[in-house]
Amino acid sequence: MIFQILDDRKECFGIYSNGEFIYDRIPTTSNRTWNWHSRLNGVPVDYASVYVNGKSLEEVCPEHLKSRLEKREKKIRAFINSAANAKLKLGELCMFDLVPEQHLMHYCEVKNEICEHVFSNHDKPQNHGFLVDMFEMAHDISQNDVLIAQGTLKKASKTDNKARVLLSS
Repeated sequence: MIFQILDDRKECFGIYSNGEFIYDRIPTTSNRTWNWHSRLNGVPVDYASVYVNGKSLEEVCPEHLKSRLEKREKKIRAFINSAANAKLKLGELCMFDLVPEQHLMHYCEVKNEICEHVFSNHDKPQNHGFLVDMFEMAHDISQNDVLIAQGTLKKASKTDNKARVLLSS
C-alpha cells in the first residue's frame, strides 16, 4: 500500500496511508512511497523516486494530475507563508501543525496517485536495493561528526587554498 511521509524532520514523524493519518507507526501493509526517509531505515519499501532515477514529483506527474498537484502545492505554500508572516518559528512546527488536515490529505492523495502512476508505468530498477542502501549509508555518515587532523590541515594550508579556507573557518 502506498503511503506518504508528512514531514521529514525526526520530531515530526507522521504518515498518510489508506485515507488516514498515523503518527506512531508505519503499518506493515505500507510498503511504497515517494522518497526515502531516515525513519524507514531497514524497512522494506519501494521508492517511486528511485524508479524514475531521482526525477522530481513535478517531472513525473501525469498530465491529468498536473493542475491538481500545482493547486495543492500552492495551498500548502500559502499556509506555510501565512505562518511565516505571522512570525511563527517554522523550525519548531511540524507540517501537520501548519496545514489543516483536509488540505494535507488532498495533497497526499495526489502524491499517492502520482506514485501509483510511477509504479504502474516504470519497471523496478535492478539496483533499487543498492540505491536504498546508499541513501541509508549517506544518512548514517551525515550523523557523525567530522574529525579533522589539525596538523595535517595546517601543513596542507601552506600550499592549498582550500585547506587554508577550511582552517580559517
